[in-house]
Amino acid sequence: MELTQVQAHLKLGRQLQDQLQNLQSSYSLPRTNDRNTAIGVVEGRDMPFYADSKINDRDIYKNYTDFDKVAVPCYNFLGDISLPMRLTPDLNLYHPKEPGFTRGKEKCAERKIINEIIRVVGKNNLERDSYSVNIYTDKEPCMYCLSLLKVQLPMLYSKLNVQIYFEQQLNDMQNTPEVFSPEYQFK
Repeated sequence: MELTQVQAHLKLGRQLQDQLQNLQSSYSLPRTNDRNTAIGVVEGRDMPFYADSKINDRDIYKNYTDFDKVAVPCYNFLGDISLPMRLTPDLNLYHPKEPGFTRGKEKCAERKIINEIIRVVGKNNLERDSYSVNIYTDKEPCMYCLSLLKVQLPMLYSKLNVQIYFEQQLNDMQNTPEVFSPEYQFK
């Protein structure tokens, strides 16, 4: 990554972080250490997507008056629609007839956002058109979400470009930028 790219990513990540915190403050949304919250912004769409790892029911968002007018609430609906894939013994992926293997992983805030984007934008549109998505999450994505973002999404939706930002990564960009860019190492 070039020096200017590190700086641009840091700036965008902090903007997303501020946007998430402003949304949480404005609507008194829960903010505790035992949960992961995230915001996703799809280029060209007005409203961001918001997810909380502890909110798995659409009705809970109704407690936050008019929240759905400023953000798309993401929750666990009918399981995980994004990636019905499993591993073969030789570590290739296949599509199972029943996607029940994702039980538990569907509560990750990042996965909720991706699921909701797929639902709202539509699978056909995602296969046909290009979309850029920037996600900020409080905590570093788990291995299941890393697999979703790095391996499975590109296989199913090659025109969906996702950038992910999280607190520790942004701190590292700010405090130790040399790990992101060789340009920094020669200064």
